[in-house]
Formats: sequence, structure tokens, C-alpha cells
Amino acid sequence: MRAGDECSPMEAKMKKQFFLGILLAIAACGKGGGPSDAEVSEAVTEAAKSSEGYAPLTGTHSGPCGVMKGPITKVAKVEITQRGEMNEQERYVPVTVTISGTCMAQFPRCGSGLCPPEPTEFTTAKPVAFKVKKNDEGKWIAEKSE
Repeated sequence: MRAGDECSPMEAKMKKQFFLGILLAIAACGKGGGPSDAEVSEAVTEAAKSSEGYAPLTGTHSGPCGVMKGPITKVAKVEITQRGEMNEQERYVPVTVTISGTCMAQFPRCGSGLCPPEPTEFTTAKPVAFKVKKNDEGKWIAEKSE
């Protein structure tokens, strides 16, 4: 093409699409690197199951799972209620989630002593905040936010 020559409409459209593609790729690189919803769910599930129990995880000491710090035995559902932007300095994504599952609740009275623990379903009463980040092996993990 010489100076003063104009592009055909087809060439102009192709150039525009090319530059839009480059801009989208650059934008994706800047925003990328965060966990998918499935990765958040998996990380929170692992954190909940390895936690010291329902009460320490949620800060709630009421209900059958909260009174005796019932350990969480199953996570049925993790619903992301809020997701923040990647904290580039500390390399984590803040999320809040509600968790549904099963804990081993220890009911206080059963005749003259404590009842044996029994599986009890729960859903967190309010969202629980986590920081989701990659560990040294490159796997997404969730840590409860304070």
C-alpha cells in the first residue's frame, strides 16, 4: 500500500478486528490469573473440611453444629455471594460464600449424659469470607479471612 491509498472496507474491518483482539488479549492478561468458580468452590470445600469445625469456621456458636464445634464432614454446596478483584500485592482473591453441608453435631442432653454425635445438615446463616490464593504447588487454596 502506498501513502494516500485507502483500505477496502474488508481490509479495514479485518484491521479493526485484529486490534480489538489484541486489546482483549491484553485485558485478559491483566485480569487473568484468578480462580474460576469451580476452583473457588473446591478450595473452600477443602478449607471447610479441614477446619476445626463449624463454629471456628463461621464464627457462629449457635445451632447443633455451632454449640459443640461440630466437625464438618461433608460440603454439599458452596455458593459465591461476592468476589473481589485480585490483590496483586498479596496475590489473593477475596470471596464471600455460603456453605451447605453436614456436620457431626453433639447434642447436649441424651438422658443422663451427652448424646452420641450425629450427622446434621447446615447452611451458613451469613456469608463467610475467604482469601483464595495459589499455594507453592500452584493449587488454589482458601484461607478464612479475619
